[in-house]
Amino acid sequence: MKMYVMLLSLLSLYSCHNTNDCKAFVGISDVMEYGYEVSKPSLLCLINDSRQSQTVCKNDFLTSDFVYYIVDDSPNTILGKMLNPPVYPVYIIFEKDSIVSVVCHEEMRKKVENSTGKLLKNELLNFGNNNRNYINYLNALLRLSMYLEKQDMNYTMELNYLDSLVRKQNKFYGKYLLAQLYKDLDVKNADEMYSDLWVNSTKNDMEEYPEEFIDIMKCKDHLVLVNKEDILFDYTEYDFGIISPNKEVTCNFSFTNNSSNKFIIHNVITTCGCTVPVWNRKPIAPNTRDSISVKFKSNYTGVNHKTIIIEGNCKQKIELKIRASICN
Repeated sequence: MKMYVMLLSLLSLYSCHNTNDCKAFVGISDVMEYGYEVSKPSLLCLINDSRQSQTVCKNDFLTSDFVYYIVDDSPNTILGKMLNPPVYPVYIIFEKDSIVSVVCHEEMRKKVENSTGKLLKNELLNFGNNNRNYINYLNALLRLSMYLEKQDMNYTMELNYLDSLVRKQNKFYGKYLLAQLYKDLDVKNADEMYSDLWVNSTKNDMEEYPEEFIDIMKCKDHLVLVNKEDILFDYTEYDFGIISPNKEVTCNFSFTNNSSNKFIIHNVITTCGCTVPVWNRKPIAPNTRDSISVKFKSNYTGVNHKTIIIEGNCKQKIELKIRASICN
């Protein structure tokens, strides 16, 4: 919970060198409130490199028809996590308390360069990605983050609506925010959502796991750390021998949980994309056998050595190794 408050309070909206171009605020709530005061929509430019602030699109219409902001260090802000754009800069257009459109930098740049005169406000409001389902989802995330920040706000009236929007999109970050909100309201529902996130996360989701999510899962399952020696593998190294380039081969590393506690694998890290692990994300009960499957495919001739690192509720990381000789 504290992280959301901190992220919103530390959301840095930096002013440009010319204060007439850009207005500085420190939170989304401030952006919304000021937009109401001046009766102007807000245009937020999200960047992930301070050098981009010198190249982002600026024009007279930005200051005449919009309240313009530059959001620095965007990937670590609520807005960046909501959008998770493949590239920066990216623009978010607010009107009053809602997002109305999302525009990538290239679209904005071309729009500004190709305009024969002053761009009209309505022209830009209807520009970019304004797919209604996507925009509704972003606004649901915005509402959830604000409810998490201001715990005294009454959100129960629209919770079912927000719930349906988030579940329809079926994205990790939205479901995570929703579970956070349910945590103090509907413990059983929150518990089911956390478990679903844990079991069905994609590789990209796992790379974006917030630290407190790992902590929540440990507490939820009442996990204690197990000793590395108690996770007994039949073998920790496997040699595929001689294989042809681009041939996919698979091996299984079987193990037994000899501890008296559950063993949960949080993540399995490989040294390159040619090695793909598959594992059970559910808790592995004491005295239970399970396995980690490893697929390998490479076109690099010669001897290949790869390391697989297992991260879980174990006092030490567990390392597995594979070897293959690639020959034409």
